[in-house]
Amino acid sequence: SYRIYYLNNNRRLINQYVLLNKLLNRYQLTEAGNVYHKKAAEIAISYGINVQLSYDYIHAVEKASFSNEKLTCESLNQATTVFRMYLKEIRRRVPFLSKIKLLIKY
Repeated sequence: SYRIYYLNNNRRLINQYVLLNKLLNRYQLTEAGNVYHKKAAEIAISYGINVQLSYDYIHAVEKASFSNEKLTCESLNQATTVFRMYLKEIRRRVPFLSKIKLLIKY
């Protein structure tokens, strides 16, 4: 199967990050706003994800959001791997989410 992406790597990573925050807000009963940035280490530890990977993800998101530099495919793939770790754990903790297909490309 072929995938055609109309969004650049920066926008794709930003969309991932927005989705991650929405899921954490909704299903972790955390405060509104930029949950992941505020609680990155705490969430990573509770999800069994390496804290350094969590911080690398934040760095990639900040670069995608605020730099004029385009994110490489390698950087996007590394960030997407971390995003999928979080997604897998959220789906494990919220069983009905495993039955819902997310209609975004990440």
